Amino acid sequence: MSRLVTATCAAALAAALVSSPAAAQGTLVVQTQGSVDRAVREFIVPKMKALYGVDVSTTPSLSAPALAKAMAQKSSPQIDVFMLDAGPWLQGKAAGLWADLPVAKIPNLADVPANLKDPKGVAYTHLVIGFLYDTAKISTPPKSIADLSDPKYKGKVAVPTFSSTFAFALLANLDVIAGGKGDAAKPLDAGFSSMKKIAPNVLSYYGGGAQLVNLFKQGEIELAWGANHVAQGLGKDSTVKWTAPVEGAALSTVYAAIAEGSKNTDAAAQFINLLLSPEFQALMAEQGGVAFVNTKTELSPDYAKTSPLTREVIAAGKQLPWDVFNANRIVLNERWQRDIEAK
Repeated sequence: MSRLVTATCAAALAAALVSSPAAAQGTLVVQTQGSVDRAVREFIVPKMKALYGVDVSTTPSLSAPALAKAMAQKSSPQIDVFMLDAGPWLQGKAAGLWADLPVAKIPNLADVPANLKDPKGVAYTHLVIGFLYDTAKISTPPKSIADLSDPKYKGKVAVPTFSSTFAFALLANLDVIAGGKGDAAKPLDAGFSSMKKIAPNVLSYYGGGAQLVNLFKQGEIELAWGANHVAQGLGKDSTVKWTAPVEGAALSTVYAAIAEGSKNTDAAAQFINLLLSPEFQALMAEQGGVAFVNTKTELSPDYAKTSPLTREVIAAGKQLPWDVFNANRIVLNERWQRDIEAK
């Protein structure tokens, strides 16, 4: 369902569905991402109960440990819906962890672009990655990603450690800018060469958004490679702002999938339909500072006027080459640790 319903209709539907199969199936268990968990609990959880009589239990988790759980539970899934970064979602798809989406039961799929849909899952948001900069210290941010190597930023920059998708986004984009040739023996070699030029400017390789926030609050850094939701989380009065590089923002796309073997597929489809609804997509974007995917989403005028995540910025964003990452993640991580962070 893609429209908010009145309390009267919700109550009537809840009463009508109290003995439905979905209600009888028990609690729907969902692994969420931290950036949207609050919005899920505030919007989707109560609507699932009111509309379908379904209780929902949510647990926020990073994608890698969530994928590990899915692998461990393959023969008897305890989690019904997974919300994963594209890379881990693709790994799960290859391992046969995801059920086919019941398309007829997810009408909001019709308003998601075709390149974001797959029989085994659907993208519901993008984390949008670019420059975070302190406007009190930097009046004009760098334009190109390669500008992170400018000596004027020496000791003032933070980039993610390689356990983060954001570090791979930086490396992959640097590789493209440097004209990487796709050498299978040395994947993203041109990106590593460019990253070595940036490394002298790096004060900290941060492990998560909370650490990055502290680095900015303590005045230790002026510039970072990171996502818009971190800047938004600092509040509208913060001097830290986000902007996209001229090459386009990097998109870390997040997918929703139903576990193969789930006994709650109807409820899972209802959950994903609400996840894709224009109302939830707007709430998620405004509350979490992430991008929406439903083309019918309308942001509030006040938010739309101030948010850097315009439709144009999202449309110009670059997807990450997850095939390269998934095929070489161990090699890439080891090289990053040895040649970048250890220097």
